[in-house]
Amino acid sequence: MRPVHANERQKGTGLGEVDRALTQLTRGGALEGLRGVALGQFIGFDRCAADPLLGGWGIVDVLRDRLTRLGVPVLGGLPVGHGAHLPTIPLVLRPRSTQPRES
Repeated sequence: MRPVHANERQKGTGLGEVDRALTQLTRGGALEGLRGVALGQFIGFDRCAADPLLGGWGIVDVLRDRLTRLGVPVLGGLPVGHGAHLPTIPLVLRPRSTQPRES
């Protein structure tokens, strides 16, 4: 039997943690109004999909499984994240206050 490296266990546990967090966010209503998710690279999780003990699932598979049930599209594998080449990705946010204006 091949010894399992601690990092390998951690990666497998990581998928479970992602699933658990998404379950809690969904049940708590925190994802209501979510329109889409774009995912970059998750270093280390790419090997999870090749691990038969994890069902062949990677992090994008877990997110797609949980979020498509809510009608939220998931785009995965974008060349951004924690890799060697970190591009700058401009994000356009339109802030909106939910507080009433003072007179």
